[in-house]
Amino acid sequence: MKTVRTWSVTSLAVLVAATSLGCGGSSDDDGRKKAVPATGTITYKGNAVEGAEVAFRPNIPPPPPGKTNVMSDAKGAVARTDASGKFTLTTYATGDGAIPGDYFVTVTKWEGPPPSTITSNEDPAYDPDAAEAESTPPAKNLLPEKYAQERTSGLTATVTEDGPNDFAFDLTD
Repeated sequence: MKTVRTWSVTSLAVLVAATSLGCGGSSDDDGRKKAVPATGTITYKGNAVEGAEVAFRPNIPPPPPGKTNVMSDAKGAVARTDASGKFTLTTYATGDGAIPGDYFVTVTKWEGPPPSTITSNEDPAYDPDAAEAESTPPAKNLLPEKYAQERTSGLTATVTEDGPNDFAFDLTD
């Protein structure tokens, strides 16, 4: 009988410990802020946009004059739209969502390879011969250029811990 009681107490302790692991609030086991599910749809003039790159960039208020911004833990989220224009945001792992907060939203859809952001020979991926050998035309954004910049897109979102976090953006000219 003592073995059954010991097993029951041990099982109860393990069950309590396991259920309390998910109740830690707003951060993961490694201390980073917890992402919550966040999805949405991108349309352009009412039509679904397939293959668009969606970026949620933290809306960090500017620092007071003479101060520097120390919001180093701010983290954005990204996604790519499917054939119906739907997307699921990713912060740390595919489809995990976004950290609760306010965001600027940008949307681009590139025809051809997107422009390279590698411009320094200090970057390990820098290839000086690639620029000379590049015979393909530069990539073209198929959406209005204003949606490519966070300060001009006019798109914002607030991700909440309780949700629902489903955003619909209909782009226009």
